[in-house]
Amino acid sequence: MHIYFKPYLPLAFPGGQEGGTMEIPNDASVAAFLQFLDERGLLGGYGPQGVFVIVENGVVQADYILREGQTVKVLLQPQGG
Repeated sequence: MHIYFKPYLPLAFPGGQEGGTMEIPNDASVAAFLQFLDERGLLGGYGPQGVFVIVENGVVQADYILREGQTVKVLLQPQGG
């Protein structure tokens, strides 16, 4: 299935674009998608625990199942205190 992946700096889409369509396995959870990104070096060494995910303008949990055509934004977890 295809989703629109929008990473926020310092993360980057392959090729340095601001975002784009990615093909991922059907019925992928957010956790599986983050693992998919991490295996391809697209989480910039932060790993799945270092980011959070927004789907269609709502923060989602790791077990959320992604659907065809959704916009998936990945941002770094806030740091500091």
